[in-house]
Amino acid sequence: MIFNSIFYVLLAAVFNVIGNLLLKQHALTVNKELNFFLQILSFNFLFSILFFGLNLIAFSKALELTSINIAYPTLIGASIILIILFSTILFKESINLYNLFGFFLIITGILLAYIK
Repeated sequence: MIFNSIFYVLLAAVFNVIGNLLLKQHALTVNKELNFFLQILSFNFLFSILFFGLNLIAFSKALELTSINIAYPTLIGASIILIILFSTILFKESINLYNLFGFFLIITGILLAYIK
């Protein structure tokens, strides 16, 4: 049962990260001269909404299988790690020693949360 809940939490995190990366790409590429309603009709913006919706579906399934006090920190921690990693690859954003130390703390906290 715990592996099923971890699967759904991590799946929700992946969907969340994809949604955020698409939203960042939208922010970088949208034509700022268009009005707001035309801006949100872009591929990146619409697909970010789709992935945020998939995140909600996967996370709600995870909550059927585990407690929120474990699932939510895991979702957020995994999302933070993946967003930092992919933002450095896709958007050439910098990563430093503090980020790496934060990775270690997040991973340690997630592992400790699952210890019974």
